[in-house]
Amino acid sequence: LQQASIEVIHLDVCIDTFRGIANAHMVDFFTYDQWQSQLDDAMAKQLLLLSDEELSQMPNGKWSPAQHIPSQLDWIVNQAAQFSLQAIIKDNFYQTIQENLDGTFVNLCMNSKKCHEVERLSYAIAMLLKEHNVSKVLDIGSGKGYLSEYMALNYGVQVLGIDNIEEHTESALKRNKKLSRLWPSSFQSSDPIITESHSTTLGDKLLEARPKSSASFIPITATIDTCRLHTDWLLQSLEENSNGNFKRQDEFCLIGLHACGGLSSTLLRMFTAMPNAKVACSIGCCYHHCTEDATENTQEHVISNFPMSQILIKAKARLGRNIRMLANQAASRMAESKQIPGHSLFWRALLQVILKEKYGENDKDCQIGRIAAKCKSFTSYVRRGLKKLGLNDTKVSDEEIEWYYNNYKHMERRVIAFSVLRSTFAQCIESLILIDRLQFLIDQGYHDTARMVRVFDPVISPRCYAIIVAR
Repeated sequence: LQQASIEVIHLDVCIDTFRGIANAHMVDFFTYDQWQSQLDDAMAKQLLLLSDEELSQMPNGKWSPAQHIPSQLDWIVNQAAQFSLQAIIKDNFYQTIQENLDGTFVNLCMNSKKCHEVERLSYAIAMLLKEHNVSKVLDIGSGKGYLSEYMALNYGVQVLGIDNIEEHTESALKRNKKLSRLWPSSFQSSDPIITESHSTTLGDKLLEARPKSSASFIPITATIDTCRLHTDWLLQSLEENSNGNFKRQDEFCLIGLHACGGLSSTLLRMFTAMPNAKVACSIGCCYHHCTEDATENTQEHVISNFPMSQILIKAKARLGRNIRMLANQAASRMAESKQIPGHSLFWRALLQVILKEKYGENDKDCQIGRIAAKCKSFTSYVRRGLKKLGLNDTKVSDEEIEWYYNNYKHMERRVIAFSVLRSTFAQCIESLILIDRLQFLIDQGYHDTARMVRVFDPVISPRCYAIIVAR
């Protein structure tokens, strides 16, 4: 990414050109007449001509409609292809990981997605630790400790995990005690937590030896303020909560596997502010939880999660929650499955019409949760939704609900097509957010050691790119 600053400006312009579509909320599809207000005739006609499979490929930048009408859709899908991280990042990091995995992974009671992530990221981190001669790890947003436990057990490193949910810490402690007892004989036993039986492990190849008695993983509960940097507090916590394993002067590696929202960007800021942090590896997620516009906040030391780079700060780049939410979409997974959104989007948009016309409510933030799967019909969906919102459902009869459904049913395809069109911006938005973080590190002087690499299969784990930086 030698031209990161150029890419980031191109991405910002691309997203800003169609901000109206990207920023649209699907709940408002009918109440704000998104189809008519956001699309020209050629775009609307082309979208309705696409098959389910053709729609499913759009967000992944694949575009060869059987019935083609020249429109701005051609440009939009081209941008999705050109500015996806898959197109921008050209390295063999993921391939190197795949080639070196030897089938000795131990499943510590994880689902298949988590196994995929922990096996590959733990290998990548072990390589970094060996390269930079570091044996201590600070896991920010460690959750239930799956990655931390595996790093400690399989690679023999000392790990301190920090998570802000006490239940996660308690769960990690319980599992840690159990797994520490099982681990010494794990490769000789037929215990169900073992995937395969081998005499050596990948960890033996990367680091000297894995621990045979107990795991050096300590989980603690603490909240890291993503709008401020409390590095002194963090170093003090390392010393006070690690049973003597961490000292204030110790060198360590900062890691974050899908650290939520601004925690991933905060991790990178922490790296630049803590000389003892020799290497950092950050994989983000939940971009909608990031903060923006902190420069307008009058409080001292308040920082934003986007933008971080000087080039986007000067450009006054802004996304907004709706657009950042799009970056969470799984474009590769949609393309692989060839499946498009179902009727739940149509039902929710139509419920909003009823809320506006029958109840005077037009707040798109009315949360009813994912209830469509539990409902056999639109009528039952409306009834359940009204109950969730605490509204009097006698104001609308079953006959009226059926009337709404029958009068809007012919526009269901529009809802689905417009939703997929919005998803086509997902990869560009994620590219902008992550390249902005990378450019921040370049701004801080890490020109030679900051990089972005793919560590996961995007179909299995859509947030698959890691930002790595070292001193």
